[in-house]
Amino acid sequence: MKARFTTLDIVAVVAEISQSCIGLRVSNVYDINNKTYLIRLSKPDHKVTLLFESGIRLHITDFDWPKNITPSGFSMKLRKHIKNKRLEQIQLVGIDRIVRLQFGTGEWTFHLIVELYDKGNALLTDHQFTIVHLLRPRTDAADQTKIVTSETYQLDKARQACDWSLAAIAPVCYAAATQKGQLARSLTGLFPYGGPLLDHCLRVASGQSLKSLESQLTPDSVEAAAAAALAAFELGETIVASLRDRPDDSVRACVTTKPREVSSVATGSAASGTAPAAASVDPYSGLDFLEFHPMELVQTEGKDKIRFHSFNKVGWSAPCSDSYAMPHTPIPS
Repeated sequence: MKARFTTLDIVAVVAEISQSCIGLRVSNVYDINNKTYLIRLSKPDHKVTLLFESGIRLHITDFDWPKNITPSGFSMKLRKHIKNKRLEQIQLVGIDRIVRLQFGTGEWTFHLIVELYDKGNALLTDHQFTIVHLLRPRTDAADQTKIVTSETYQLDKARQACDWSLAAIAPVCYAAATQKGQLARSLTGLFPYGGPLLDHCLRVASGQSLKSLESQLTPDSVEAAAAAALAAFELGETIVASLRDRPDDSVRACVTTKPREVSSVATGSAASGTAPAAASVDPYSGLDFLEFHPMELVQTEGKDKIRFHSFNKVGWSAPCSDSYAMPHTPIPS
């Protein structure tokens, strides 16, 4: 399973949150631990809880999370500045794993910025992006920019989407042709949406998997490899754009599974007629979950899978988040 959200996951989850949460007011903020927070949003006939974990994830949750009795300093700052304000906008900043949530309008605007990469961070800024409070003060190693209270958070430093070209991709392929086993790593590092989507796009655009493209790379085939990679990169951008505006009845999440191996203890329990209590309420108790993505990927063809109409509703890997054992309803096969 994943250790954290990819950029592709964030694109999908931000689109869903935007569809269901824009216009709702913040009713309260809670912390689960020093990195994980809950934002309760509501209007008279609708309530939603957003969960964000610094450096890891951001999604809607239905789970009844245990909350710290005494709110943290960050929770108190959020309550002070965004409680009773409406969520006006949520967006992925560039193509970095940074999400900006805007609460309120005009000079009363506050921004919650959640960094979902590396060690992560969460920052509250005013309407001019002056940092009011943050989880992790630090100095950017690249240019020594201080990310601390009273400094300006520089959104323009985030990576931006670009128009891909052979001029950008060919040098990577040339370098990989002389270093066996480097092409997949190099292309995945260049492509911002993750290796699984890149593999999918290569298979669709050129009929080659990422692994086969790498194994067949020679100095004489560099131009063909670069052309295949360019076609895959361009297809990837098209797919990402489509994820931002999908019909409600589309497949928004796909989980690949395999039957769970039954231990001798479980076998003995079944033989004695005493089944684990969770099995009676958990429709997925006999399955192990291998991976999940916000769309069906061609490389998962032939594998067992469960499809969902919501990426948020899939939940996330137990025990640190919404478990797959939660009784969410998959799309009927």
